[in-house]
Amino acid sequence: MNVRTPRPSRARRAAALLELIAAITIFVAAGLAILASTRRALDTAVRTREAAVATDLAASTLAKLRAGIASPESLIGPADPRALAAGDDAAGAAFDNAPPEETGWEIEIDTEPTAFGGLTLARITARRADPQGRTLAEATAAGLFRLAGPEGAP
Repeated sequence: MNVRTPRPSRARRAAALLELIAAITIFVAAGLAILASTRRALDTAVRTREAAVATDLAASTLAKLRAGIASPESLIGPADPRALAAGDDAAGAAFDNAPPEETGWEIEIDTEPTAFGGLTLARITARRADPQGRTLAEATAAGLFRLAGPEGAP
């Protein structure tokens, strides 16, 4: 006995092919949407990290001024990579006398005397720019400190 199974009609095969194409299209579109949202999330995480580094750099510069560890003139300009790499093993492995590598971070300090008995107001801006000069991250800290030495002596 020879039982023959019916073959699907051409219309049914065409419908199955269209369903397959539609499923692949939906799958690819969903994958692209997931990739785009992942990319946006990574970009946001990088910007957030850069903003945190800028805030920390401005605050630590102000703390150095307040503690008398450094003068404003010695801190202006490119940021020291060792100041940025707290906890980073690669930076700790560098020699102290090695030339500093370019970090892209710049420190700007504006000072002005105040009427508060020998205290100076400092506005510290930590900024990182890309090679085209666009600002990637920036933070400002302001505070009072006493200048060390004869200028700041009461």
